[in-house]
Amino acid sequence: MDRFSKVITTNEMSIKAEIPLPYRPKYSRLDISFDKFNEFINRYLSGSIRLPLLQATIYDEAVITSQEDFNLRYQFLRKINELNFKKISFRLSDSTMPIYNAIMEKIGWKHTDKTELFMSIDRNPKERKDLRLQSAQGKIMMPEESLIWVPATIIHKLEGKVDEETLKKAIKLKEIVFQYYTRLNSLYHTEDFTEFDKIWLAYDFIKRHISFANEATRYENGRQVLYNPNNRYDFVSESLGTYQHKKGVCEGQARFMQALLNNQYFKSDTVAINGVCPLGNHAWVGSVVNNQLYQTCLTMAGPFKDLGTKGYVPDISEVYPKIYGTSSLSNQELMQIQSHIKRLRK
Repeated sequence: MDRFSKVITTNEMSIKAEIPLPYRPKYSRLDISFDKFNEFINRYLSGSIRLPLLQATIYDEAVITSQEDFNLRYQFLRKINELNFKKISFRLSDSTMPIYNAIMEKIGWKHTDKTELFMSIDRNPKERKDLRLQSAQGKIMMPEESLIWVPATIIHKLEGKVDEETLKKAIKLKEIVFQYYTRLNSLYHTEDFTEFDKIWLAYDFIKRHISFANEATRYENGRQVLYNPNNRYDFVSESLGTYQHKKGVCEGQARFMQALLNNQYFKSDTVAINGVCPLGNHAWVGSVVNNQLYQTCLTMAGPFKDLGTKGYVPDISEVYPKIYGTSSLSNQELMQIQSHIKRLRK
């Protein structure tokens, strides 16, 4: 059973007319999910879809399992390619992303400068995948901590397909993650690490080397908010910037911890989670171990905590809290993890 089936977008097909300005043509907005592609194609062929489209969002977070699945996407994208857009966004999975990149390249996608490609669902987060990013016909909207999975032989071919600054950060972050792994591998028998060992070591590394960026926050009505005049503190919310400046807010620290764990070396199913806590907007880390979500707060609560009892509420858009049950560890279990790590010293 696909545990992601409860969170992917389905049963969506709406074409809404935008209110036009005087003496301007009407425009429409299209939102459609993969299970409505056949209906769209039939309506297109019948001539009922002809308005110029201002923007569109295509949801295809499914798993491609057959040639029939491929053919449906091929026909759909050919019809979409004949329409006019000012902006078109794709919300894809690790299964559909390479298929879309291949099809768009084959059909001569004409909306490249208006296309954004998001990978909103990754069913195989512990595996390196060929997403065919070098063939992408649009802007790849992946953050630096996700791009570190891209092989060095390919990442340098993504110029113009990934935001220039994001690409530079991803390349630097790849090297930092490699250095972190190399250092641990020189000190420990890393092949014997448990998932809990990896998580604790990443948490401990950040606590030892990264401080909270107090200067980038302030309190308003009893809640802590970001303070970023003239974008001076953009780095505090980024994984690379947090490491380079040795300081970051909750989001930057959480994203950096994800990078230290979810990579080709440690292959930990770890994500940064956005939401709220009693102090305001917040970000923390979720790691899947034995199909349970263990949560770590780097700036307040600590590792492997039951954050729900502390008033932490994930954003409605967060996937992992919806598809995994949560669990936590006792202080005694945490001590056992630290003892195990010590026994693995070389």
